[in-house]
Amino acid sequence: MKAWLKVVAVVIVLVATGVVAVSLAPVPLEGDVSVDPRNEQVYAALAANNIEDAAVDVTDERVLVSLAAPDGIDAAQIRYIVFGAASQIDPVPPLIIVEVFDQKGNLMEASQIQTVAVLRYMANEISFQELEGSVQRLL
Repeated sequence: MKAWLKVVAVVIVLVATGVVAVSLAPVPLEGDVSVDPRNEQVYAALAANNIEDAAVDVTDERVLVSLAAPDGIDAAQIRYIVFGAASQIDPVPPLIIVEVFDQKGNLMEASQIQTVAVLRYMANEISFQELEGSVQRLL
């Protein structure tokens, strides 16, 4: 009878080990997963302007930056810092979207601009008032 219990115990251990091994195995992802290096470029430019807690997502269609407003910087200042940072990448997407949240997680501002307007402003082709007029408020 003791030999039978040993066999059962060994089988239970082997099954448990197999279950643990399967549960810890990496799950293959479908397709290629890659992070756009432009995300890091935008984040680095934001960090250089003391904005270090931002989520950045760059696609070929747009740059999306979501962040909590740092103390001492208002939403308008943040908007233009993000516009400048996002327009410096190459290739630059045609649209920049900014979402600014307060410290409680409430959306304070959402705006977007066509990147060409930012580039024209930086090249002194349009005034700040024209740039400001190009900003679309989403909230």
